[in-house]
Amino acid sequence: MMRGAAILFAALIAAPAAAPAATFDPVGVSVEDILACRMDARHYNGLISWLTGPDNGAAKRKWTRVEGRDPTVVEYRLPTPANILGHTTDRIALAGTAVLAILPDVAPASIAGEAGIQNTTPTADRFLGERVIDRQVERDADLGMDMTYKRVLIVTVLTRYPGMTFAGCSYRTEEGQR
Repeated sequence: MMRGAAILFAALIAAPAAAPAATFDPVGVSVEDILACRMDARHYNGLISWLTGPDNGAAKRKWTRVEGRDPTVVEYRLPTPANILGHTTDRIALAGTAVLAILPDVAPASIAGEAGIQNTTPTADRFLGERVIDRQVERDADLGMDMTYKRVLIVTVLTRYPGMTFAGCSYRTEEGQR
């Protein structure tokens, strides 16, 4: 019994830990993985910095910036269409902590229903639904506090984009255990 515990302990020590943010390679992550919440939430800020910063990662991916209707949303046209929840688009948006596919002529209730997402603002002209995909709480020794990392699948509409549904992932980092 003691030998088995020692082997298990040795295996746990030798097992690789979760990849630190510094090892993230933004070139290697696909648009579909980003949209479908398959990227580690701790890597979101690095991705956005690479895409929109001096490295101009968006241009390296051949994403073309599109003049948008909302100053809080940064839009891109993709060189090849991406798939999100069974729908295809060549346009995505960066908005706050989210990367969202822009889906014209897709009813938000339809795509949300397929993803098991409920509308939290049930009015005729509004839709916002989300589902937490993953939540991890980690102690940040440098800050001396817990940090919560979440990946949240979102379906929403924006009033400045009539007839369009936005669907994708919000990568959230929050203080404490939320």
